[in-house]
Amino acid sequence: MKITFISDLHGENIWKDVINRDSDLFIFLGDYFDSFNVSHKDQLKNFEDLLFFAESNKNKVQLLLGNHDIHYLLWHTPYYDCMRGSGFSSSLVYKVNNLVREHEQLFQIAWQRGNVLATHAGLTQNYYFKELLEIHKRYKELNFAELLNMLWKLRSGKLMRVGKERGGGDEYGGVFWCDKSELTRDPLLGLVQVVGHTPLQKIEDIEIDSRTRLVFVDCLLYSTEKNKDSLIFTMEIE
Repeated sequence: MKITFISDLHGENIWKDVINRDSDLFIFLGDYFDSFNVSHKDQLKNFEDLLFFAESNKNKVQLLLGNHDIHYLLWHTPYYDCMRGSGFSSSLVYKVNNLVREHEQLFQIAWQRGNVLATHAGLTQNYYFKELLEIHKRYKELNFAELLNMLWKLRSGKLMRVGKERGGGDEYGGVFWCDKSELTRDPLLGLVQVVGHTPLQKIEDIEIDSRTRLVFVDCLLYSTEKNKDSLIFTMEIE
């Protein structure tokens, strides 16, 4: 099975140059909004085009949410304060809320097949054992992605942790906010994680041990040229 991961669009539409490639599944890793370069109108149009593509190809597309998306859905909570200066537009809140609600079945915050886990920012051991383990013991039949998606449906505050590396006051960051430095030093062992969130100049594929691997694919912002190869990571899995 060929999986194409597409990360952190921030309003850019070059994903349209990628979707004609041969792939069994396209997974978008979130952060569809909050560009300083693309107008609010064009960001919204790009999102609408993406939703149309996803609706037309439900068996081939999975949309995940990132920290630059969920504050349009949770703007009335303290979480909103973490996004000051992020490119957030209050004028888009109502429209984005409505679009996500209309297409809610398209969105998750995690995807997993075997030991391959995709989230926006990543899952650390510290965060998992302190925030999620006791819940997971009650829902042993769920894999990590299913557990996280269940908590998202409940809008659990456990998902909103923001660590000091990202300007928060929590001990660690959750799957929307975990920084690359956090995930690299404390990954949940036994998983191959594919994440965006932390802008880089090139894709970084890091083998922690024989069972644990991290792939960081948020490369569009700092790419010298905004092209489709700055946007994607492809993986073959069983």
